[in-house]
Amino acid sequence: MKQAFIDMVDHTVGYLAGTPGIWAWALLNEPWYWPHQLDSPYDGINQKENFIDLIQKLSQIVKTRDGRPVTIRFVNDKTWIDGDGVPSIKNIFTDDWGWDARIFGALDIISFNLYIEDRPEIRETWQSIAKENVGGSFERGKRVWITEFGYNSDDDTVQAGYYRQMAEFYRTLPIDGWLAWFWRGDTVPAGYDENPGKIGKGYNLCGSVEGIPRPAYYELL
Repeated sequence: MKQAFIDMVDHTVGYLAGTPGIWAWALLNEPWYWPHQLDSPYDGINQKENFIDLIQKLSQIVKTRDGRPVTIRFVNDKTWIDGDGVPSIKNIFTDDWGWDARIFGALDIISFNLYIEDRPEIRETWQSIAKENVGGSFERGKRVWITEFGYNSDDDTVQAGYYRQMAEFYRTLPIDGWLAWFWRGDTVPAGYDENPGKIGKGYNLCGSVEGIPRPAYYELL
């Protein structure tokens, strides 16, 4: 499976090499692993090492075939609810990736998908993790982007308020910019009702079939 993915990227980058309008290659979206070590019949495979080897190989493909910047869209943190209903959060970069220098050696830009934490009991920890990850990447000489954020609400005022909070927080970080999730002006396909993407609903910034934005869009601007 790993080799098939490498072959696909090699073909795609080779086919699109030099195409105007591409400013960076995002080679993986939210890579993570659990547990670190797999059980039989895959025992002996260390998932962190497997991912880092993949990242290095994909980066070399881009640098050889096209030469434009390379990034990975990482998850900033992991949250969960324990058996007593208490929310917890951990820093994936610290606890799992371990700030591995090989990741930073392979990438030109570090990207984070960084959604605001709306549970007040872990909001401060969430902010600290984001500051640590963005700041640590910047200190290692890397440009940083927020490549995915948004807020899931059918209430325009509530969604816009969270966008305002996120923008205020992002301005305190050394990042190049941020990209919102998402805009969809058509009908959500059957079977995707659980994905909150209907017009004017959930994360969607599109408020009508005519393409009139929801208020959060203007906060984004």
